[in-house]
Amino acid sequence: MIYRGGASRRPFSKNGGSERMKNLIRIVEASGDLSLFPCPFCGGHGAVYAEYETPVGNRWRVFCPDCMAGIDPGWAQTRSDVCGLWNRRT
Repeated sequence: MIYRGGASRRPFSKNGGSERMKNLIRIVEASGDLSLFPCPFCGGHGAVYAEYETPVGNRWRVFCPDCMAGIDPGWAQTRSDVCGLWNRRT
């Protein structure tokens, strides 16, 4: 496994990360009370939520599709948990 820099230090495989994406359930655009601030790295306004499966239940993360910056604490069971983390760091 190769590690990319960043806050989450999540492993990526040499084949472009396809191993990691097997458990992706859905991607949800931010809106309403759960809107997201622009990306702190590239300034993009298109950050989205991604729900994924783990052996202990579903989890949420936020990432910017423009620069692939993201936040994934590994414990966020609701979108509001990860929304607060993303919006506080910008």
